[in-house]
Amino acid sequence: DKPRAVGYLQSPDFGKSWQRYDGTPVELPAGADSVTVVAGEKEFEGLRCANIAVDSQGKPHLLYCAASPWPSRAWIARPGKSGEWQSLPLQEAAAGLPVEGGLILPGCMTFDTEDRIHAAMSIINPAKGESTWGHASNEVVLVQSSDRGESFSARLVAPPDPASARWLPNLE
Repeated sequence: DKPRAVGYLQSPDFGKSWQRYDGTPVELPAGADSVTVVAGEKEFEGLRCANIAVDSQGKPHLLYCAASPWPSRAWIARPGKSGEWQSLPLQEAAAGLPVEGGLILPGCMTFDTEDRIHAAMSIINPAKGESTWGHASNEVVLVQSSDRGESFSARLVAPPDPASARWLPNLE
């Protein structure tokens, strides 16, 4: 089993060439050592990454989570002012929800026309050893920020139903 990481590369020419966020060129064929690692399994296990969304200033944002240690947690990673990657934790925003658990992916993220962040994922609370895939405690959570990620709020998209999984959200 190979270690997992959340990484980033960009292409200025629709995939003909690749570079890191700072513009450093990457030789092709690119490999695991070519990417800028945003988060790795040295810190977390069970990493899952959703999509990349780009704000109006061209700054990429990556939605990812760590399934263990429990509770699972989610972050949005983005480059800081000096180009270093920073991870914005989302778990605290979910603390006031009427259900307990960890934030987990699959999920997705987008920006609206006013650069507000909208991220959809699940909150889940399985018993130890239970699979999270399709677990009945899954509820869809919408996490939002209207201040470019300085603060986040979260809400369930429907009233909780402990008998039926609500999961695999999508945003457009």
